[in-house]
Amino acid sequence: LNVALKHSVENLADELCAFERKFVNNNAEMLWMNDFNDVFECLKRIKNEVKTKEIDLLDSINNPLFKELGIKSFIEDKKIHISPKAPLQLMKADMMISETGQILLVDKDFDYIEKLHNSKTNIFITTVDRIVSSLNYAEEYSRYVRMSYASESIPQMRFTLFGSSLNCKTYLLVVDNQRSELLKQKVQRQA
Repeated sequence: LNVALKHSVENLADELCAFERKFVNNNAEMLWMNDFNDVFECLKRIKNEVKTKEIDLLDSINNPLFKELGIKSFIEDKKIHISPKAPLQLMKADMMISETGQILLVDKDFDYIEKLHNSKTNIFITTVDRIVSSLNYAEEYSRYVRMSYASESIPQMRFTLFGSSLNCKTYLLVVDNQRSELLKQKVQRQA
């Protein structure tokens, strides 16, 4: 996994561009975000386009990425209702795979995936450092995640490769949040 991540970091711009070229096929849109302000503006725009005041959070509002970006505060400030029947789904993408233009979703059950397929609009959020070049590296990442949960009682981890070929509008918000600057520094890359 370290080799995969090192390759991705050293070739970040190329990997992200390769991913984007493949992902944007089939009714998908990849949007670049500098920070949480860009994310909030984009979420407001999409929410208004969909004409809804409801959103379905398919990941916990307390997951680390949503906490980092302040998604809970945004939802509360904008008085957005969280509803399992909302036409707008919001979730994190665990990894982007540049070779295939797919997103890796970790530990998602059948109901979760079915909701994605039946939704009017799906919004995935991830960060620039969550990219690997190939499916082989994604499999290594899957094994790494399984090992990190080994001490917890998780009955079965599921890994889903999610492309952009749904019958709904799919957005991927790729957030930098100063990661690319950190990754340029050798000490930070090795951490």
